[in-house]
Amino acid sequence: MCPSIEKALQQCIKEDLYLETWTVHKTAGLNLKTPVEGAMSLTPVIDTLRKGRYIHIGKLLVWNFGVDDAATIAMADLLGQGSYIIKRLELIDCLLIQMGYAFTRLIQSFTKCESLTTILLDYNMFGDPGCEELCEAMCENTHILVLSLKYCGITYKSGLCLADVIKRTRLQELYLDGNVLTHSGAMDILSPLVEQINTELYMKEELQRLQQQQEEQQYVIATPTNGAPPPPKKGKKKKKEPPGPPPIGPWLAKLSLKANDIHVISHDTDPSPFECVQMCARLVAGSETLKDLDFRDNHIGEAGAKQFSLALEERIQGRIRAGSI
Repeated sequence: MCPSIEKALQQCIKEDLYLETWTVHKTAGLNLKTPVEGAMSLTPVIDTLRKGRYIHIGKLLVWNFGVDDAATIAMADLLGQGSYIIKRLELIDCLLIQMGYAFTRLIQSFTKCESLTTILLDYNMFGDPGCEELCEAMCENTHILVLSLKYCGITYKSGLCLADVIKRTRLQELYLDGNVLTHSGAMDILSPLVEQINTELYMKEELQRLQQQQEEQQYVIATPTNGAPPPPKKGKKKKKEPPGPPPIGPWLAKLSLKANDIHVISHDTDPSPFECVQMCARLVAGSETLKDLDFRDNHIGEAGAKQFSLALEERIQGRIRAGSI
């Protein structure tokens, strides 16, 4: 156990306070990414929290800190118990790779911690196998709202499993910067979002058509001449209820595909690269839930830029919030 952490916990208990943000990061001059003698480990920190029965962790942030198998399993046990209130987990640049039992335990523990809504696993090169395993586990729960997998060595092969996560969960924000999804993987991710837009547009048009038919079939009822009807009574204002969880389905609010090697013009006659930009533009023009879209550092050219410009104009004409697109 860590005496300093144990002392801090006891002090908080005495003063009726909560330590809800726990940050572990690399200190200057100490290499914590290699198993050198005297290097710190994350395991004692996790053990102290568990033995101290401290459940109000809130945010567990580990940055630029090599996490070994023992620490990975310790975190998995912490999350897997389900009694610890952890809302945000950041394991950034922690040398997490798709390495078998420890990685699998950690991924599976995400589904058991119902308070967990935000997961950041940036700069961990677990690649497509790790992404596929993560997506498979995420499809079994609906409480994750934010997922960030920046610079994780993900390619187009992970496009379909990421699309499944978008369709089958409540995910609201997805960050995939610095991977190699290319136009193929991006199209797989965009497909459920565009399909949802087309479905909503069809339903909206169908509803308008039915309303118009009902109006045409209604008979005009004459207003009685013996005075105007009394005004309706004002009812009591209902109290605003807190917003519930977002619905399950492809309704992303933020999507980042920055620097994913997406080219509009391919080296062969394949038209799909430009179709990828067209799908993205369709999302910009018609999605009422999308607020932020980051497509920077991709080679979309003038043709792609024109598509985005037209999509933004269509979005404004449709009176949809422009956001940070």
